Amino acid sequence: MKKFFSILTAAILMIMTIGFSSCAQKMTDVKESLFEVASLRKYASQTYRVRQIEGTVRTEKFVFDSEAEMNSKKVWGGKVSFVNLETGGKTKIEVDCLEQEIESFSVSPQNKDFGAALQGGKISLEVAPYDKVWLEINGNKQHPLLIFANPEREEVPQGAVYFPAGVHPIGQAYKVESGTTLYLDYGAYLIGSLDMTQADNVKVMGYGILSGEYKSGAEVMAETQNSALWSEFVKYFMIRGNPQGENICLEGICIINSPCYNSQDINEFRNVKVVSPWMYCSDGFHARPTATRKGIVDRCFAFCGDDIFYMNYSWQGNLEITDCFGASTNNNVFLIGYWGWDMDHNYQGVAKDIYVKPMMNKDAIGNAVFRAVIDGSDPSTGFKNQHYENIYIEGNLIMPLISISNTLYPWPEQHHNSKLGNLYDCTFKNITVSGRQYAYSLLWGLDENNGIRDVTFENLSFAGVRVTEDNKSDYFEINEFAKNIVFK
Repeated sequence: MKKFFSILTAAILMIMTIGFSSCAQKMTDVKESLFEVASLRKYASQTYRVRQIEGTVRTEKFVFDSEAEMNSKKVWGGKVSFVNLETGGKTKIEVDCLEQEIESFSVSPQNKDFGAALQGGKISLEVAPYDKVWLEINGNKQHPLLIFANPEREEVPQGAVYFPAGVHPIGQAYKVESGTTLYLDYGAYLIGSLDMTQADNVKVMGYGILSGEYKSGAEVMAETQNSALWSEFVKYFMIRGNPQGENICLEGICIINSPCYNSQDINEFRNVKVVSPWMYCSDGFHARPTATRKGIVDRCFAFCGDDIFYMNYSWQGNLEITDCFGASTNNNVFLIGYWGWDMDHNYQGVAKDIYVKPMMNKDAIGNAVFRAVIDGSDPSTGFKNQHYENIYIEGNLIMPLISISNTLYPWPEQHHNSKLGNLYDCTFKNITVSGRQYAYSLLWGLDENNGIRDVTFENLSFAGVRVTEDNKSDYFEINEFAKNIVFK
């Protein structure tokens, strides 16, 4: 009898445990408040649903759709959906597709483990603050879902110009005065552009959005004669800083649908996301250092239609680009240099821990992941002291990995002579291309006084094969005016 009661007690305890466990796992589904903001509804994705799971609460997040108007020179014809999350640590998310059943998916960065899995028609994964995730479903490269995980938002600073959730048509060249903080709260959607050309000590922060949809790229190019009228073209830049500014900072915001450049003369970018892949001339991060202040691009993301990281600004001061994700549809990821600048300096440009997702099409002739066009007025101009480390390039490359050459800048406004300048003292360390390179990389100098020298490649690999002195000719074309090029 005692044995019977023991078995009965164990059975009851097991049933109670199962019951409590079942209760503990029961999820509560809620929608976040942005779904109630009437002015945002037109931007809500009809394709993707994203839920963030915290404990027993599963919150549906507002997913934005973005599809800028094309022009005759469109460089990418797809659509983008994106979502901002906030988390104090690791958080689980769940993604499902409203238009079709999910049969397969891919996640970038591919060199990071998000624990992604497909179960019950939904994708689950885990992200942490500052993660930027590119998700493609059923092989559809023309409509990725971008997931931006952010730390919990900061309080609104006292005296800040505050934009709450909802649409705010601020217009072209919204004037920002010195000493101003703009706070774009989560769900704030500003349509227009920002002008800080006469200001300093400015900060634009928050998890809101600045959209350039007030003007199409086609209209901008028509009005500026395909950017030939430069003084008019710059007026359409999404955020224009002060060329003499020392303290102009962007933090947390999204810049989308740009009709041309996304930024100019900004001292510091932190956790900024750019989504503007449709237009050529939609350049990414123009981080400008000064003699006394380092230029910074940190934990940022760009999917744009032109050059992303402007390393050539390192001739003005130390420049540091770290822990970023870059994808360009029509130009270079790292712009080592265009034109040619004074090299009488000791400043350094550093790009480190960068993930590159190549999106360039086969018609983008002359571009590369790393590109320098050395086009100066004499041999004392050019570029130097640049260091690239821990750069991971996903998949195959239609374009060359590296193109460094003495070449006249191919636009009508250039008037330089045949003395094109030099490039030297550059290093490329731990550069990984997970796939193949389908065009030779190029190191091509002009003559004895205008060329390339002292460039070191350490641990450069394509599809698992390391490039060495013995096999470099399988990957590079190097002429006689490129000196002391070392592979190790």
